Amino acid sequence: MLLPNTTVVAALSTSGAVEAAAQGGDPTKAGIGTLRAAELYGGEVLAAEIHDVRANVTRFAALSEHDHEPTGDDKTNLGFTVKKNTPGALYRVMGAFADEGIQLTKAESRPTKAWLGDYVFLFDMEGHRLDAPISRAIERAIGLCDWLKVFGSYPRFPMESLRSVIEPADAASAERMGVAAS
Repeated sequence: MLLPNTTVVAALSTSGAVEAAAQGGDPTKAGIGTLRAAELYGGEVLAAEIHDVRANVTRFAALSEHDHEPTGDDKTNLGFTVKKNTPGALYRVMGAFADEGIQLTKAESRPTKAWLGDYVFLFDMEGHRLDAPISRAIERAIGLCDWLKVFGSYPRFPMESLRSVIEPADAASAERMGVAAS
């Protein structure tokens, strides 16, 4: 930790942390957030560019009751639990997507809190839920899951558009990003 004599306190958002620090009246407290948050809540910027990962990007989602129409460059998010927590159960669900040539861009697990060792799995993938390969994979996966919920499909943000403003951390990162290392 860069400030060893500090206490880290969780906040619901970076904006909320800045608001609490700016309006709390205690000059020993600070919040890490955006310049806009400091402007909105009357905060003073003590230091800028304090990130430890230059390529760090925060994603935001706009929620809707309906999917966006397919654009040809979309992402889909879904969550599921496996029918039975047995060896290979998650592998078989992932296989439903792999067999259709679908690129999973993110996979994570969260405890269900219903029973120790039971998890909800969350997948992000390239493509729209109405695309035939994703539709087929979801139908196959439903048979392998206790429950499966498609959260939605939406236009993919073109992360590659950030390549000119994000400096790669090392040569391997530069190669993955398709830019020259500095």
